[in-house]
Amino acid sequence: MVAIGICSLLPVVLKADDTCGQPGNLTYNCNFNGFVDRGNGNSTPDGWLPWVAMGSPAFDRDDHGSAPGAPAQRIWSDGGTWTAGLYQQVQVTPGKGYTARIDWAAPGAENIERRIGIDPYGGTDPLAPRVVWSRSEWAVVRMPDLAVSTYAEAATITIFVWTHHPTSSGADEVFLDAVILVDNPSMPLRTPSPTPTVPPPTRRPPTRTPAPVPPTDTPTPLPPTDTPTPEPTETPTLVPPTATPTPTDTPTALPPTDTPTPTQAPTITPVPVAKVVRTPVAGPATQVQRTPRQTRGPEAVFLYVMAVAVVGAALLAVLVLILWLRGRRQASGRD
Repeated sequence: MVAIGICSLLPVVLKADDTCGQPGNLTYNCNFNGFVDRGNGNSTPDGWLPWVAMGSPAFDRDDHGSAPGAPAQRIWSDGGTWTAGLYQQVQVTPGKGYTARIDWAAPGAENIERRIGIDPYGGTDPLAPRVVWSRSEWAVVRMPDLAVSTYAEAATITIFVWTHHPTSSGADEVFLDAVILVDNPSMPLRTPSPTPTVPPPTRRPPTRTPAPVPPTDTPTPLPPTDTPTPEPTETPTLVPPTATPTPTDTPTALPPTDTPTPTQAPTITPVPVAKVVRTPVAGPATQVQRTPRQTRGPEAVFLYVMAVAVVGAALLAVLVLILWLRGRRQASGRD
């Protein structure tokens, strides 16, 4: 049984060895025989760098006997999803056609996409639109037929190995090995296109302990803008309300004198004396105050004296008239 198992693996091993030993292969460390520590417990084949576009998968060395022969690159996550892979930059001839191929891309679970691509301008961003990709393989196949061809537009081109795991079913993994780049004789030499201006990519280094990726990154809040200081508005000055004048007192008439007898002379009507009232001065804007009455001035005293004098004169005239009439009666009685 052991002999049968070894014989069954032998054609695969020979095919992989033939791939990396193909004349004209330009990739370094095609068989992933040597590995380099990338930090945080991760390691990738010498000459190949990791890239991560989504998730936090782990990169490590697998020594359990992959088809091309151990070791192989394992990318895995326990309960997480990812989009990640490897890349290598290769020196080439601009305007020449090249073909890249991967012989071993074995998934340890379903729903893992694999493909291979070339950036003809030598960039390091796997998400750049200028990258030319092979078809995608989703089936559980150890050695899918994944190859891509394109012209080199610069003196350096980049080979990308792509794996994408959108849904997790637990501990999921994929194994990679045997990546080559060779001339394509069916593509005639041509003039390379000008290099487009593309901003450099932003990549995250892989972490050793995989963790679920949050649905969206929390955006960094922008600093608040300065609040403009409102300009002070002038408070209008309140116009003091017009003071309501206090109604003048109705002058009090002096009491009438005694009614004379029918024979006496007509009674002189006394002149009423009006009381002088001063109009109060308006107070502050918020309150009207009544100014207390001041003492009478000279004009009031003069009017008052005149009134007394008139009344006195009237009384004196009445008294004289009465005495005169009484004197006549007495004189007529004697006659």
